[in-house]
This record gives sequence, C-alpha cells and structure tokens, in this order.
Amino acid sequence: MKSFDWLTGADKSETTMLISRRDWWLGVIVLAVALVFHALAPRYDWIAHSTAGLMRIDRWTGGATLGTFTSEPRGTWRPVD
Repeated sequence: MKSFDWLTGADKSETTMLISRRDWWLGVIVLAVALVFHALAPRYDWIAHSTAGLMRIDRWTGGATLGTFTSEPRGTWRPVD
C-alpha cells in the first residue's frame, strides 16, 4: 500500500511534487497577512441607534445603511442618503 504525502499531494513513491515546500509556506504567509490586515482594518463600523436599531457604516466606500428591528430573522436594511 502506498502512503500519501499531504504536503506534496503525491504518493511518497512518486518523484513529482504538485507544490514545492516554498510555495506552501508562501501561501501560509499570505493567508496570515490577509487575516491580520482584516483584523486591523475592519470594513464596517457599527453604531447603535436608540430608536431605529443599528447603523452600519462602510469604511471603504463611505456608504451607510440603517437596520431596523423587525420580527424577520434577517431584519431590514435601508441605505441612508
């Protein structure tokens, strides 16, 4: 029975590799940098509004939407002009 190497994606008896070890680590580093960037630069700001519910401000586009409390599971979101 052949054993499978999950890092290379090939049987250990084969000499071909689908990705190199350098490419695998590069992918891990890119993913880690993307997660850190997402944590440090969130897209939305949330502001609690006393009568309407929540206001969501998109930091990247500058748009705002107002969310109202309803009996629907997903609520209602309306753009703010």
